[in-house]
Amino acid sequence: MTAQTIDALRARVTGPAIALWDQGYDGARKVNDFMIDRHLAAIAQCRSADDVVAVLRPAAQAGAELAGRGGEHSVPGYGTGDGVLVAD
Repeated sequence: MTAQTIDALRARVTGPAIALWDQGYDGARKVNDFMIDRHLAAIAQCRSADDVVAVLRPAAQAGAELAGRGGEHSVPGYGTGDGVLVAD
């Protein structure tokens, strides 16, 4: 994802949107299963259903792959992936 796409995402969500170049990225990308180590494009920490909807639009416009997770929980790793945008 480009910096412009991340900026557009940040303008639409009330929670933080964390990109790979941001401080706190490594902590935000981790899931509770320490065998899973993926490098995401960005993490949108959604605070509402409206935030989730706001994540979908820029992901679709950018042609980005999207994953959803809830609070770092993704036992089989479905809520994460290399290069994906995560709605958390």
